[in-house]
Amino acid sequence: MIRSCGIGKARLTLYHGTPYSFTQFKDRTTHFSDTFDFACRYAREKSQDAEMDADITVFECEFEGRLFDINYASCERLLKDLLPEKVYVRSSMFYGMFGKEYPRDLVIQLMKGRATVYPEESFLKAKTGDRVPKPEYAQENLMVLKKTRDYIYLFDEKRFYDILDAITRGYHRYHSDYDYQKEFGNVGKEYVDYIESIRVREREKLPLFGGMPPFPDFLNPEERLKAQEMKKSAEERLKVEILEKGDRVFLKKIPLKAISEDLDDTWTFFENDSVLPAIKGLGFDGYVAKERKENTYAIFSPSKTITIIKDERC
Repeated sequence: MIRSCGIGKARLTLYHGTPYSFTQFKDRTTHFSDTFDFACRYAREKSQDAEMDADITVFECEFEGRLFDINYASCERLLKDLLPEKVYVRSSMFYGMFGKEYPRDLVIQLMKGRATVYPEESFLKAKTGDRVPKPEYAQENLMVLKKTRDYIYLFDEKRFYDILDAITRGYHRYHSDYDYQKEFGNVGKEYVDYIESIRVREREKLPLFGGMPPFPDFLNPEERLKAQEMKKSAEERLKVEILEKGDRVFLKKIPLKAISEDLDDTWTFFENDSVLPAIKGLGFDGYVAKERKENTYAIFSPSKTITIIKDERC
């Protein structure tokens, strides 16, 4: 395998998975992998997302052209000279509707797959019991279940109350209820048993064809107060259980100090209105980035630089 940046050409064997049948690639940006398995898996997922029930074909191809690789110093220098001081990058979530500006040098660092992660200011200021907005979607909140000197433990507020609602209903109304009850059911058992005992008692008082009043109308004031206290107790026990179960139930453990980490995905930092036109303007035929820790290759005009060697079902 040969790669070059700025001088000469790269020659690579690449793979492209698709539910479609064709003999030549069109002149539009197309993505490739350097492994058969990833190309197959990725195409199968995309096919399912589009609700297509189709066999997947993986094309083994040869690419020959100028490939932009940010990990080459010459590529980095060429790009840096063309980028503005601030680069707007769209989030990979919510169909790219949200995003934010990054300093140029930080974007280049992120493109290379290395990030220094700084804690959100709201995380630093928060106390146990607070709510903080999600960094990626400020309209929703995270609950601060615990905070130490080094870490903050966060849980999605909506998910928390969905779980609490499910485990205090006492019956399987939705599929998600069943999953939550299976994982956390014991937390709400005392409350559920208490409400059910009163329900049974009141039902026995009804005439033969009498209707049961809705919950909580069949509770007297003293019982209603006790039920509220028991549900509050279940809420506190649920917080403890989530902390004990950790990331198995999607608890977020966030460091409160800057950390350096490798990125699983870098492609979002290439696909924006600053970086992509700059790479194309420099005359490159494509670039290599990371997606799910794998190399992914965006080839701009594959009809000119890609030769199909063979295809195989996967």
